[in-house]
Amino acid sequence: MLFERAVKELTTVISKSEDAYLNEGWVRAKMESYFEGKRGTSRLDIVIDKFISQNSVEAPTSEILRLSIMQYTFGYFVRDIVYANRFRNDPEKCKAYGGEHTKLLFANALIQWKIMCEQLGYNFEEMLSLGQEHLEERYKDFNRDGWAKL
Repeated sequence: MLFERAVKELTTVISKSEDAYLNEGWVRAKMESYFEGKRGTSRLDIVIDKFISQNSVEAPTSEILRLSIMQYTFGYFVRDIVYANRFRNDPEKCKAYGGEHTKLLFANALIQWKIMCEQLGYNFEEMLSLGQEHLEERYKDFNRDGWAKL
């Protein structure tokens, strides 16, 4: 779960369960401390630790850092594709670089794109539909303009 969404949800959880009003600023600061390794032992600290663990909350990540994560994640996928092609005449090596590991790397890259959509406030499914629609328009343009013959 993205850090900012977790701040909102955790603020609500704590406010309801502890019968106390806590603002998002306080919760954000406590969560940032958690990711900096400063974990307390109070009852609220334990609630925060548990929420972060159970909801797979990630540390605060800027868009630039997200892009870096996306780049190296996609890079591993590309490396496997290159190696699979390079070793296409060696079935053992080709399988090592073109099989389940490559699928996992591709899945990891897709997840990073999905997280980026969420981070930017875009709906991932809507982005996929928009991309599909645009791709179909481009195919028509390519056919009409003669690019499809290349």
